[in-house]
Amino acid sequence: MPFIESDLIYDDEKHTYSLPGIGVLPGPSVVLDQMGFVSEFAKSSPKARRFGHHAHKMVQLDINNNLDENTLSEGLLNSFKAWRKFRKDNPQLIPILDRIEKPSFHPIYLYAGTPDLLMYEQKKNYIDYHLIDIKTGCYSPSYELQTAAYEGILKHWMKLRPSIQFKRSILFLNDKTDEPKLQPLTDKTAWNAWLNTLGCYNWKKLNGYLNTKDQF
Repeated sequence: MPFIESDLIYDDEKHTYSLPGIGVLPGPSVVLDQMGFVSEFAKSSPKARRFGHHAHKMVQLDINNNLDENTLSEGLLNSFKAWRKFRKDNPQLIPILDRIEKPSFHPIYLYAGTPDLLMYEQKKNYIDYHLIDIKTGCYSPSYELQTAAYEGILKHWMKLRPSIQFKRSILFLNDKTDEPKLQPLTDKTAWNAWLNTLGCYNWKKLNGYLNTKDQF
């Protein structure tokens, strides 16, 4: 019987994804880490990861009109101002509410992930989809693969034609500036590169080559 999206079991505390009869599915962060694409700083800085988690939660609550601004820490104030400025400067981008921070998976390639933010822009005869990943650190080329993986998941469950290309980008929100930085991701080979990377990961797992220590 084919899987449906609600079959996914997400453990928020352990940040793991699993399917009945399959077990744990890898996410893009785990795959990219095992293939050497995650920096040592990203893996060794719990403070940076914690700040990133809080920034993601802030955006999610604000979109859903559930954010109490008085609860924001001083470190998040610049990120919040940058986020609000991004929204003000881009009123044409409408969040797709049921796709904000929603854990999901690809039932064919058997990987999972939680896309940050999917927005749409209504054109005259078509819709532009904007897949935006929120980051609080520095740019990495691996973001191309990570967002391509999320795009694959979203397009499958939204039943969109493969020919429809999302506009992928990184929105940088950090504690140093209240100016948002939106960086487009334009690598047209990213989807194939992601599948190749996932294939190498699965081969390493099958043959016992995964590094189980210091995993991201």
